[in-house]
Amino acid sequence: MMIKYGNFTLKRVDNDLIISRGLIEKRQLTIPLNRIQAIRISENLLRQPFGFATVSIESAGWSLENEGSGKVMILPIIKREKIREILGAHIKEYSLLSDCIPAPKRSLRRYLFRGLIFCLVPFIILILFFKAWGLLSLSILPIVTLWSYYKYKDAGWRLEDNQLTLRYRTIVKHTVFMKKNKIQAFDL
Repeated sequence: MMIKYGNFTLKRVDNDLIISRGLIEKRQLTIPLNRIQAIRISENLLRQPFGFATVSIESAGWSLENEGSGKVMILPIIKREKIREILGAHIKEYSLLSDCIPAPKRSLRRYLFRGLIFCLVPFIILILFFKAWGLLSLSILPIVTLWSYYKYKDAGWRLEDNQLTLRYRTIVKHTVFMKKNKIQAFDL
């Protein structure tokens, strides 16, 4: 990480973001601001307790020669409190307010059900094949329940002006800021 992202700089020149990075191999990337589809803040399990996050952008019109993805990391590791201050100076088009409307209380049952249903089949198979040893798999049940509860607690959304903010957790907690007119696909 130190070699790949050493000497990391992010600057705005006119209507472009210019990212340069690398200690041994220097790389520079220019991203037009009008191509930004979304800004994603990701907090993994190791960084989240210490208040650190990773910020990436999803860009439209990306070519295959650039790793086949429109996702570009613009801040590899940063204190969560400083994200709005640093990105606000570079990307003024997005409001990076992270306070979201939480998921309704009635959805907690569905989060718990979905978490438990995926584990139920493996639990049954282990109990059928390994009998007493298979019952040990039930010791994972409190962990799955707790994880489902955290997914519920981290879920949220915010709709303000022309911007949609979504917050959710898989293993990593994500907060995604996107302009409504730049959404290309939507699943329910």
